[in-house]
Amino acid sequence: MGCGTSTGNNQVKEPDAYEGGEVDEDLELEFGKTKLDKAGNQINKYETKDQKPEEDNGLFELENNPEAEKFMAVKPWIGALKAPSNPPQIDPSAPSTKLQLEYINGYKCEDCRSNLYYTCDQGKVVYFSAAVGIVLDINANKQEFFGAGQVGEIEGHNDDIESLDICPQRKLVVTGQRGPNPLVLVWNCQTMEIVARLQLGRGNRAAKCVKFSKDGKQVFVTDEHNDHNVHVFDIATQQKIASNKTGGDPIMDMDTSNGTYKCAVAGKRGLIFFETGPGFINSSKGLYGATERVDMLSIKFFEDGNRCISGSINGSIYIWNGKQASKMIRAHQGAIHVINIVSNQIFSSGAKDKKLKVFDATTLTQKQEYDLPNYAKAIDYSNDQILVGTRNGQILQISQNDVKTLMNGHFTGETWGLDVDIATGKVISTGDDNKIIVFDPVKNTVEAEGIVNPQAGAKPKIGGASTLSLYPPNQCSRAVAINPLNGHIAIASNYGDLSIRKGIKNINDKIFEQRISNEWIEVLQYSPNGQFLAVGSHDNNIYIFNVNDNYTKTAVCKGHQSFITSLDWSRDGQFIQSNCGAYEYLFFNAMDGQQLTAGASQLRDEKWQTFTCKIGWPVQGVFPPCTDGSHVNGVSRSHDESIISTSDDWGFVNLYRNPCLKSHKALSYRAHSSHVVRVKFDKNDQYLYSVGGYDKCLMKWKLIH
Repeated sequence: MGCGTSTGNNQVKEPDAYEGGEVDEDLELEFGKTKLDKAGNQINKYETKDQKPEEDNGLFELENNPEAEKFMAVKPWIGALKAPSNPPQIDPSAPSTKLQLEYINGYKCEDCRSNLYYTCDQGKVVYFSAAVGIVLDINANKQEFFGAGQVGEIEGHNDDIESLDICPQRKLVVTGQRGPNPLVLVWNCQTMEIVARLQLGRGNRAAKCVKFSKDGKQVFVTDEHNDHNVHVFDIATQQKIASNKTGGDPIMDMDTSNGTYKCAVAGKRGLIFFETGPGFINSSKGLYGATERVDMLSIKFFEDGNRCISGSINGSIYIWNGKQASKMIRAHQGAIHVINIVSNQIFSSGAKDKKLKVFDATTLTQKQEYDLPNYAKAIDYSNDQILVGTRNGQILQISQNDVKTLMNGHFTGETWGLDVDIATGKVISTGDDNKIIVFDPVKNTVEAEGIVNPQAGAKPKIGGASTLSLYPPNQCSRAVAINPLNGHIAIASNYGDLSIRKGIKNINDKIFEQRISNEWIEVLQYSPNGQFLAVGSHDNNIYIFNVNDNYTKTAVCKGHQSFITSLDWSRDGQFIQSNCGAYEYLFFNAMDGQQLTAGASQLRDEKWQTFTCKIGWPVQGVFPPCTDGSHVNGVSRSHDESIISTSDDWGFVNLYRNPCLKSHKALSYRAHSSHVVRVKFDKNDQYLYSVGGYDKCLMKWKLIH
């Protein structure tokens, strides 16, 4: 059984990716060279924290180097760290409990294409999410992973995977990543073993496209260097044979052939063809002749190797004889982001019409047409079944008139919202894509899908939540909480809205909705008895609402000098501890909102229902050397209070013993790519869930005790 979704009237309305036939927002992002960091600053889209280790051994060198520590000069929380009167036994060693990745709900559909294929094993497909290669058994709905596991014990990618291809025999897979020195790995999708390790070299930023040669002996790679090079590697020797520049425009797609031109790339100014030989790769531009000159996004060679087709930005398919354009077919409305030829059939999809069309590759006549939930970013075909990866984060399998959803994840902006229902064990995630996803961890399926807001609001304002989402702030959510008493689901938006949903089975049934803040909301927490809801906003305040009185606001906790990043209720529901963007650690009376200036001493022995604050006495040691206070994004304490888990900017999920004091050892796990935003234990401490910001994945980790 694949990862399916509920079918109902309340479906997420996708924004047109080709608005008015003029501007494709996805292409603007893909052609662009900038992104927003966590603070909302515009930076180079390939920039990462400069402290991030490129290799696992670099990480351990940092951890063992006391000279490298450069924590913040100002530490306003120091005075608030009071040890309990009878502190627990301190054990600085790494915990004996380990993690094992069991399932990833997510599929990368931004800034990439042609990254989803059937493998040589019937019923299995390969794709990637975050920093992991994934092989999905469709019938069993079980996943195997390439590159996921404990840091120092597993080999794989250490940054976002950007590209994937499968060899002609559909057994070997090649994946390329981004990073200061991009790594390209060839691996066996049956054994998950690395076959070849290829390095692009510094300054190349990312392996934008990867392709096997038709004989499977070489790998062609395009990069994101300013010159946008094409490289050729020999798999057996793991050495670069040659490389050549293409110019200042980004390369969007690439394919290889057994004809005169061994490789061709599609880009902003058309196609470029390459001839290769021992130690050289020579280029020549495609010639449009009498056909209209337009930007190209996708390319595929015919089986004879001498002709190819390309998908254009205006929805036309171009036919090429050698490097000469010979014919143009008006096929779609909107850009054609992916095109493929399999079994003498051409498959293509339009960004505006959101249709999958199938053409006879000989006569070029249309044979079939399918409506998609959004346009395709990847298409493959095998045994009368079409495999499609769509722009809204879904993987579909189309067989005759039957459509099966194999995956349904978040797809634009970032994903931050995470909570686990203690009654049912279901997991809810929210993101910048107007999606509320209810994940069933028993079946590993999406049980239901909700909408943050059906009506689009005002465009983002300066100083709001940093995001590259296609949606406005009122349709983006970064906080969710489930009431342990009655199952209410609280959803906060990046516009300052708070909405309360009736429950998991009625995810779109709102019983309360109000804009409560002029800034976006990062934190939601129900009290242990479910009678109150605390809302932490970027206006520096914590708002308390009475659940039983139709969510009437009963108190406002003021005192923080910056936006609220985390908060916890005391076990008796009387007090709140909280952190903010200025790294303050404050305490409040939840009943009247008064700050307890002596709270550090007064509440030193208080029992906290959860511990999500990253600044506090039992979590002093969660910051690695060479990092500042923003490095750790999420904290969760296990229900038996033996383990502290953190998520960080290196893409790691970490486990510590509780309490975690300075210099305590961690077990770190890699699968996410950029910043991991939240972690959360289930009620029995059998599983840990994590969500990645930019990678938009929900990951399910099994605790091995």
